[in-house]
Amino acid sequence: LDYLTANTDGIDLAATIQGCYMEDGFFSNVTTSPKQFKNFREADGLLFICEQEHNLLCIPNILAGKRAVREILIMHAHSLLAHLGAYKTLGLLRDHVWWRT
Repeated sequence: LDYLTANTDGIDLAATIQGCYMEDGFFSNVTTSPKQFKNFREADGLLFICEQEHNLLCIPNILAGKRAVREILIMHAHSLLAHLGAYKTLGLLRDHVWWRT
C-alpha cells in the first residue's frame, strides 16, 4: 500500500486523507456511527474496510489542491503499472483501496 499512496504527484496521500473523512458524505456516517458499520476500522486517522480478509484503505471524496484525490490515485496507479491498461489499473486499486461507487 505504501508504494501506492506515498508521494503521489508530490502529495502524501495518507497524510492528505487523514482526518478528512468527515468531509465525505458516506465516510462521515461511518466515522460518527462506527457500530453500524462493523466492517470498517480506524487506525492512525485512516479508515479501512475489511473485505474478504483484506484491509483496504478508504479514500474519501476530497480535493488535494484542485484535483480529486481519487483521480490522483488512479493516475498514479496507472503510471506504476507502466500504462498497462484500465483492467490492470483497476485490479491494483481493488487490491489496496476502496471508495463507495
